[in-house]
Amino acid sequence: MNIDKLLEYQTIDVELVKLESDFRALPICKEYNFSLNSFKDAQAAVKKLTTEADEMCAQIEGLVDQYKKLNEQLSEAETAIDNIADLKQADFYNRNIEKILGDMQGLSKSISALSTKIEDHRRCYERAVKQGKEARQKGTEAAPIFEKARSEVIPAMEALKNKLITLEKDIDERAVNHYKQLRTAKKVPAIVPLHGEASCGGCFMEMAGNSIAKLRNDGFIECPNCSRIIFIK
Repeated sequence: MNIDKLLEYQTIDVELVKLESDFRALPICKEYNFSLNSFKDAQAAVKKLTTEADEMCAQIEGLVDQYKKLNEQLSEAETAIDNIADLKQADFYNRNIEKILGDMQGLSKSISALSTKIEDHRRCYERAVKQGKEARQKGTEAAPIFEKARSEVIPAMEALKNKLITLEKDIDERAVNHYKQLRTAKKVPAIVPLHGEASCGGCFMEMAGNSIAKLRNDGFIECPNCSRIIFIK
């Protein structure tokens, strides 16, 4: 592995990362991305609230149907009272009517609770729609300034990316992939010099003598602890 090429690769990559980071830190970039994320959040909220409201409406319809059936049963029970022959029969019908009335009362409470919940959902829905409209408006206003700032930094970014692509041709593919894995794991810098006589310049763990011997022989080694690529200056 050509450690000099890999170090050059890291230098360019760090420059690219800084350029991207500086761009993301621009107020207009933050404003645009915030508007975009707010709009997406509002869309998701509207979809979720709509689904939940539909489900609750379906539940209310089911409860109303049950209430209607109980009401029919109540009418039948009240009609049957005229044909009661004795006290035992009267007690049976009274208890039946009390049960139906209790069930109807329970259903009424459930329907009322769901109606209140649907009304709360309606207000949340209106807020989410309003949030979405405001976010879209702000995003639309910020878009031209954002795109202008983006167009100004893209050439520099593309130039650095092309340099990296060119360098990759001269570096062992496994080394490039290992570097990218370290970057993804946020072990930056990924390539570090030997610290002192026997320590990793990234995690500062002291290495065994055979690792140091290999490092001095090959010119580089992977840290046994953090996997960074260690080289000797």
